[in-house]
Amino acid sequence: MILCKIGKLTYHLDVLIMPRARVKRYTTGEVAKMFGVTRQTVVDWIHRGKIRAEKTPGGQWRIPEYEIKKFKKRRSKKRR
Repeated sequence: MILCKIGKLTYHLDVLIMPRARVKRYTTGEVAKMFGVTRQTVVDWIHRGKIRAEKTPGGQWRIPEYEIKKFKKRRSKKRR
């Protein structure tokens, strides 16, 4: 992970590279269907840091598409 510090703020470079409006985001339910698990399992993955997600102002989790791709790649390597 590359961090960029500007004044007192620190930014994740991957967030700066990908414009927020253009990144597809998925709900925990959608991600659960992709992996054949429950929504609670996806929330557990988020809490354990296995997959990064963002909270909406309403308190719902959203997982960016690029995070799902990274997670799939790591998961497929573990299964080999």
